[in-house]
Amino acid sequence: MTTKTQQAEQPSAPKNIYQRINAVMQEIDYIKKDKKISGGGANYSAVSHDQVTAMVRDSLVKHGIMIYPEQVRSEVLVARDKSKDIAMMLYEGEYKIHFVNIDDGQDRVTVQIVGHANDNGDKAPGKAVTYATKSAILKVFAIETGENDESRNYKEPEVVYATPEQVSKFYDLIAATSSDETTVLNHACLNVLKYGQVYAFTQLPERAANIVIGLLDQKLKRMSKDSQSAPAE
Repeated sequence: MTTKTQQAEQPSAPKNIYQRINAVMQEIDYIKKDKKISGGGANYSAVSHDQVTAMVRDSLVKHGIMIYPEQVRSEVLVARDKSKDIAMMLYEGEYKIHFVNIDDGQDRVTVQIVGHANDNGDKAPGKAVTYATKSAILKVFAIETGENDESRNYKEPEVVYATPEQVSKFYDLIAATSSDETTVLNHACLNVLKYGQVYAFTQLPERAANIVIGLLDQKLKRMSKDSQSAPAE
């Protein structure tokens, strides 16, 4: 018979590669562009391979993911030829970039990417595989890149509207104070909240709804106080 204590002590099942990738995605979501590039009459910023590696390395080690490139093919599209004033060579390499579960070498995600590189020496092949690996990391982990922290994709906070409890309280107070709903909303939204016109209490955010309820509650207390201080007939 297995007790609850024994069940709790049993190790959890190892994560597969998709679960491990998801764990990294929860930790890494943005990398600032750190490299200035000029060429073809244009200037632009990019994120470097070293920057990407520095950002993801700890998470890869923590969650047990190994990344390695496998070259599929290569081709020199434009050969370097000083006699024809061709100072640079254009190299194309196609790679399979493997993201491997370190606990199960067969459990992996593979993406195939083509990389190009210009160079006037022998560095084009290295540049191409570097570009392919960097691109694969950014795509597999869905990492956002930007010029600065302010360029991050801003996510509007979710608006929570009047809750069922607030709606019930509102209409109880409307009845108790014999108030007109439209008049109350217009007064609260235009004079207190500085909103535009609102046609229904349920259109108010939760915080604003509490303010309207507070105004009605104050009105009810004034009415109660006035009725107590009124002389008996």
